[in-house]
Amino acid sequence: MVTKSGTKELHGGLWEFLRNDAFQARRFFDRNSRSFPCDSSDPNINTRAACAPPFKQNQFGFNLGGPMILVPKGAGGRKTFFFTTYEGFRQTRGNATLATVPGDAQKRGDFSQNLLTASTGADALGRTFRRGQLFEPLSSRQVTDASGRTRFVRDPFPGNQIPSSRFDPVARKMLDSPGFIPAPNTAGTLGGNGNPSQNFFDGRSTTSNFDQFSARIDHQFSPNDTVFGRFSFQDSNGYSPNTFPGFGLQDNQRQLNVTTSYTKVLTPSMINEFRFGYQGWFQITGAEDYLAGKNWLADFGIRGLEYATEAGLIGSPAVSVTGFSAWGNGSGPNKARNHTFQPIEVLSFNKGKHFIRVGGELRAVVIDQTRPDTSRGSFTFDTAAWTGIDGVGNTGNELAAFELGLARQKARVVSDFQTNYRTREWGAFIQDDYKVFRNLTLNLGLRYMYFTPPYTTDNKYGSFVYPAQCPSYAACSTQFVGFMTKDSPYVPFHGVAGKDLPRSLTKTEKNDFGPRFGFAWQPFGKPHTVVRGGYGIFYDTVGLNVYGDSLLNYPRVVEEQLNLGLQQNGPPPAESFIGFLVRNPGLGPGPIAQFEPGPNGFPPDFHNAYVQSWNFGIQHQLPGQMLIEVGYVGTKTTRLERQEQSNTAEPLGFRATIPDLTNNTSIPTNVGSGGRNQFRRLVPFTKENGIIVPLGNVFLESSTGFANYNGGTVRFEKRTTGGLTFITTYAFSKAFSDAPGFGGGGAGTGGRIQNVLDRKSEKGLAELHHKHRFTTAAVYELPFGKGRRFGAGASGIVNHVISGWGLDGILTLQSGYPMSIVRAGDPGAVGTNSALRPDLVCAPDLPRGQQTVDKFFKTECYVAPEALLTGDVRYGTAGRSTAMGPGIIGTDLSVRKLTSSGEKARAEFRAEFFNAANHANFATPNRNLGDGNFGRVTDTADPRIIQFALKILF
Repeated sequence: MVTKSGTKELHGGLWEFLRNDAFQARRFFDRNSRSFPCDSSDPNINTRAACAPPFKQNQFGFNLGGPMILVPKGAGGRKTFFFTTYEGFRQTRGNATLATVPGDAQKRGDFSQNLLTASTGADALGRTFRRGQLFEPLSSRQVTDASGRTRFVRDPFPGNQIPSSRFDPVARKMLDSPGFIPAPNTAGTLGGNGNPSQNFFDGRSTTSNFDQFSARIDHQFSPNDTVFGRFSFQDSNGYSPNTFPGFGLQDNQRQLNVTTSYTKVLTPSMINEFRFGYQGWFQITGAEDYLAGKNWLADFGIRGLEYATEAGLIGSPAVSVTGFSAWGNGSGPNKARNHTFQPIEVLSFNKGKHFIRVGGELRAVVIDQTRPDTSRGSFTFDTAAWTGIDGVGNTGNELAAFELGLARQKARVVSDFQTNYRTREWGAFIQDDYKVFRNLTLNLGLRYMYFTPPYTTDNKYGSFVYPAQCPSYAACSTQFVGFMTKDSPYVPFHGVAGKDLPRSLTKTEKNDFGPRFGFAWQPFGKPHTVVRGGYGIFYDTVGLNVYGDSLLNYPRVVEEQLNLGLQQNGPPPAESFIGFLVRNPGLGPGPIAQFEPGPNGFPPDFHNAYVQSWNFGIQHQLPGQMLIEVGYVGTKTTRLERQEQSNTAEPLGFRATIPDLTNNTSIPTNVGSGGRNQFRRLVPFTKENGIIVPLGNVFLESSTGFANYNGGTVRFEKRTTGGLTFITTYAFSKAFSDAPGFGGGGAGTGGRIQNVLDRKSEKGLAELHHKHRFTTAAVYELPFGKGRRFGAGASGIVNHVISGWGLDGILTLQSGYPMSIVRAGDPGAVGTNSALRPDLVCAPDLPRGQQTVDKFFKTECYVAPEALLTGDVRYGTAGRSTAMGPGIIGTDLSVRKLTSSGEKARAEFRAEFFNAANHANFATPNRNLGDGNFGRVTDTADPRIIQFALKILF
C-alpha cells in the first residue's frame, strides 16, 4: 500500500463514482424477462422483452492532508504533517442467472425424452439400442462376447423409465423438495443428449460493500531524521446468491494494516531506512441455510452424517449432477484470523560510479482458521456409466444415476477442521547500479531467500509418502493382494510431522540465490537510441493454501472418499445409496479400516520453483516526441509446483493391463468402495498400525513441472505534444507448460493427468497463453480555451465552459486462451473425474465467422474411443490445450471536464464508458464431452457500463 504524505498547506479532495442499470447495457445472455422485464405490465413472461438487471454502485470518499497545527512548530517551521483518507463502496447487482434443473417427467423417472434416433454400438450380446437408453444396474452380469472377451451386459429399463420402487429414498426427498431442487420456471432448450438446458431463471442480487479508512503522520526530527506511521482498516461484507435461492453465501471481513518507517541520512551519500509492517485479516463466511438453521440433513434423513446436525455445522450437503446446476452446499462456516509481520532494513549509498543498495527483510505469517470442508457431505453424479452398458458409448444418464443413488464419488470429513500455521521467509539482497561510462550503465544484483515451509503449532500435520514409486500397473495394482500379508516398498504410509517427516513436511532450502544482471547502453554515444537487456533468477514459494490440503490427512483428520465408479459396469455395491454405512468411521477393530481416505502428499524433497527471465530491447527516439521500441522477453520456469491425482486405475477397456476383477475370487471384496476393482488402482491401500486402509484419490504436490514463455513486442509511444499522448503495443508470444495451476481453474486439466505413468504427454500450451495482444491507449487534451488553438481569447464564463475538456481511450484486442477438452465424469472407471480425454479426429477450431454460442468449436472433432470401436475404453489421443477459446475485444472511453476556481480549487467531471462498443466477450465454452452443453457458451464478461464521476480538489 502506498499513501501520500501531508504538505505544508492544507490539501484535500472529495469524490464520487456512480454506476447504475439506467446506464448499463443488457448482457448477451440476460434473457430473464420473468425477473427483469422491460415492460412489467406485459403479462406474457415468455414473449416480453428482458432488460438489464438492477445495478447500483457508489464509490465515494475524501482525503485531507496538511500540517498538524496542534503540534508546536519548533525551529524552522512545521515538521509534523498528516494525511487521511476514507473510501466507501456500495454495490448491488442483479444476476440474470440461467440455471438448469430437471423437468417434471425426469423427476418421475421418465427419460423417454432422452432417447435419440441414432443407434449405439453393439454390446457383448450383439444388441444395439437407441442412444440415451437407460439400463438397470441390478441386472449386471458378465458374459463372453464374440471375440472371447468377458464383459458386462445389462437389461434396459422399459420405455426408458425408472420405476418408483427403484428410487433412492434420499434422492426422492430431494426431488420432491422445491426448496432444494426448484421446478423449471422457463421453457429453456434441450441439450445434445436430450437433457433440459437453461430452464431456470434467477434474479437475486449480489451485494458488495466496504468502508476503508487510513491515516498517516510524518514527522521530521531533524534534516537527517524522519519518521512516518500509517494505520488503515477496511470492513467489508458481501452476499453471493449461489445458484438457487436459500443457499447463498454471506462473507464478512476486516483487514488491518499498520506501517512505521524511520529514515536516517547518515552522510550526504548514505541513507538508511527501517520499516515495519503488520497486516491482519479476519473473516467469517456462512451459507444462508446455515445462518437460518435449516437442517436439510435431518429433513432428508441422510445416513452417516448425523454428526453434522449439531450446532455450527447445520446446513445442506453438496450434490452435483453433470448437465445440471449444483444443489446445496457441503462446507463451512469458515473463520480466519491471520497475521503477517514484516520488518525491512535497507541501506543505500553512493561510492564513485556505484549506487549500492543493501537490505534484508523477514515475513512472519500466523494463520489460524476453521475450515470444515465437506462437513455435510458431497455427492457427485458425473458419470453416466452406472445406467449405461459396458463399453458402449452414448448410453446412460447422470440424473438417472442420481435417482438410483449411484454416485461416482461421495465424500465427507468427520473430525478436526482447525488450521494453525506458522511460517517464515527471510530475504537479503545487494544491488549495484554501476555507471561504467557515460553511455553504459550496468545493474548487478543478488537476492538470497530462506523460506521456512509452514508448520502447525500442534504438530498434528501429515503427508502421504511413497517409499518407492510404482513403475507400472503390472508391477503394482493386483500385486498388492500379496502385499496385504507381507511388506513391500510400494505400500505407502502417512508420515507425521516431526516424527517421520520434517516438522514442515518438506526440508528448508538453503541455496536459493537469485542473481540479476541488466544493462542500458547508448551505442556510438548517440542519445536517441538505447539498447537494454537483462537476466535474472527469481525464486517462488508455494501458497499456503497448497499446504492446507495436507491437513486433511489421517491421523489428524478422518476424511473419506468413496469412489463407486470403479465398479460402475457391474452390480451396485453396498454403499450404493446417498449416505454412508458407518456413522463415525475410524480404523476400527480391523483388519480393514472403516473409512477410505483420499490423502494428500507433500514430499520431503519438494523444491521451490525458480524462474529464469531474460529480455532484450532497442528503443529509438523519433521526431515529434515519439518513441519506438522492439523487444523480446523470455522466461523458463523450473521445478514448478503441480498437483496430480496419482492413484488412478487404467481405463477399463480391452487394452487394459489389469482387466475387470469383479469375478476374480482370489481378491477380497471388502477392501474399499471399489470392491475387487479397488485393486485396479495403482496403489489400492496403505497400512496404519497394521490395519489396511483403502485409498481413494491421492493428490500429490510435486515440484516437477515446467513452463516457458517467449514473446516479441513492439511499442510505439507519443509523448505529450499538442495535448495528445498515446502508447501502442503489440505482443506475439507462445507459452508452454505441463502443469496447470493448483486446483485447476481456467480451461485446463486441473490436478488430473490422463496417464500418471506418462507425464510427458501433458506438455501443451499453457493456460495463460494468448498468441496475439494489441493495445493502444490515448489521452487527448482538447485544444479549446484561453491560450489554446481554438478560443484562445476566451475569458470568463465562456472560457470555463469550453476549456478543460479531455478524451481518453483504450482499445484491447487479444486472441483466445487454449482449452483442454476432457470427458465428463469417469467413463473409464479410472477412479476420478475429468481425467480422460477423448480422441481428436480433426482440427477443432472454427473460423471466426462460424463460431456461435451453441457451437463455438467443432464438437465432432472430439470422439469417445469406444464410440469408434465398441469396448475400446482407453486414453484419448487429444492432448492438453487442443482448442482455442474466445478472444477479447475491449473498448474503454472517457470524457472529462476540469474546471478551476482560482488557483487552489478545481472540479473534475468524468463520464467513463467501459466496453463502450458493447462487444460480447464470451466466457470459455463447455469443455466436457458427454455433457449436453458440450461446446456451448453460456456466459459473457460485462456489457457496456457507463460510470459518472465527480471530484473536487483543493
